Amino acid sequence: YALRPFVREVAENIEGRCVKCYEMRLFETAKTAKENGALISYDPNYRASLWSDEATAIERMLEPLTMVDVLKVSDEELPLLTGTEDLEAGSKILADKGIALVLVTLGANGAYYRFKGCTGHVPGMKVKVGDTNGAGDTFFGATLAQLAQFDTLDAITTEELEQILTVSNKAAGITTSRHGAIPAMPTKEEVFAV
Repeated sequence: YALRPFVREVAENIEGRCVKCYEMRLFETAKTAKENGALISYDPNYRASLWSDEATAIERMLEPLTMVDVLKVSDEELPLLTGTEDLEAGSKILADKGIALVLVTLGANGAYYRFKGCTGHVPGMKVKVGDTNGAGDTFFGATLAQLAQFDTLDAITTEELEQILTVSNKAAGITTSRHGAIPAMPTKEEVFAV
């Protein structure tokens, strides 16, 4: 029994170093991709239970922002990264870091965006909610799949972005109308049938 605290301490040190090595490799990979013209997307996907404390989480979530082109945050994450709940002010703080497209998901209320100096709101799809797990991932995945159809972000108009976000909101709405996260995600055909 006397060895348990020692073993736990050694394990935590090893785990901490492994996490740091992983983060360094991830940042280097993203940096290399960015230097080679790749579009960098990021969803911090904050989960309090995965962090030792909120301050550390915020510090780590802020680190990659300067290399991000497309950012998706929830309305709960926005104040963590910007210090404000105000969508206009918070999205500007993020855009001022060089982020071309800032998306803030608003649950059933849809999504807010800042793009090319413009801001807007695209309403969500009304559904009977079964489970909200996976809604943000579905929304962002659908958004990225549609953005990939364009050569660059600059090629997208605000009107096209709003159409993209309408489809993404539909996809997220379908996900929330079902149970489970991954199994609830709709196919492209299901989204366009709605």
